[in-house]
Amino acid sequence: MPVESPICYLNGSYLPLCDASIPLEDLAILRGYGVFEFLRTYSGIVFEPESHFERLHHSASKIGMSIPWTNAELLSIITETVARNRFAEVGIRLIITGGRSADGKHADGQPSLAVIVKALLRPSAAEFAAGVKAITIRLTKDFPTAKSISYAGALMALGRAEQAGAQEALYLGENDVILEGTTVNFFAVCEGILRTAHDTIVAGITRQIILDLAQDLLPVGGPVKLHELPTVSEAFVTSTSREVIPVTEIDSLQLSDGEPGPITRELRARFQAHLSTSQL
Repeated sequence: MPVESPICYLNGSYLPLCDASIPLEDLAILRGYGVFEFLRTYSGIVFEPESHFERLHHSASKIGMSIPWTNAELLSIITETVARNRFAEVGIRLIITGGRSADGKHADGQPSLAVIVKALLRPSAAEFAAGVKAITIRLTKDFPTAKSISYAGALMALGRAEQAGAQEALYLGENDVILEGTTVNFFAVCEGILRTAHDTIVAGITRQIILDLAQDLLPVGGPVKLHELPTVSEAFVTSTSREVIPVTEIDSLQLSDGEPGPITRELRARFQAHLSTSQL
């Protein structure tokens, strides 16, 4: 029996994802020019939409793009797209491209807007227990605080991670500070301090919630440097889709005996409690 194609939104129309297309002259194809957000639902309700829209506008401003839709219009489109599909919970990819360009440099009209939804499950207890292995890699992004659709560097980094038997790559910045992963924010516990980069990273929505939840648990400091890894007692990554996942190994150095550490477990529990009590 053929699998039914999800319903997506594209430039004013709701249609099967398999039938959606954009012009080959779109600046997204010609130049990799565009921004996106990845949102999700809990209990069928879009989680933290205003925070995502704030970051979307930040990303657009960084690459010189204007967004002609209001936040209310974007949320209405997302909500309708979710409703037209029959998934229990979904991941939502909101994409704004540069639009058609005859000369390959300047947009001829408005940007294109697409919303894609797919089924999304929360990380299982087994996935949390297994954690992820990571490598470090030196990589400089053109617009480090923007969620640009240009992911060539991230795909290259993930490929190297997989070749090394890992599942994530962590970017090294100036002075070998660990910044973030390809699609995740990074935290480490070092000598009783929760360490994370605050600049030249994409400001994760889940990351900010974790920082808020950690306020009475332990002090927060700046990023860990590569040479400090032997002093790290535990580490974890955060994202909209993965929530909180432990990092059990970095560059073949095992952390917290290859298991989730106590701070990681506590913050995951606090995040789950936050989800159950917050007004989604």
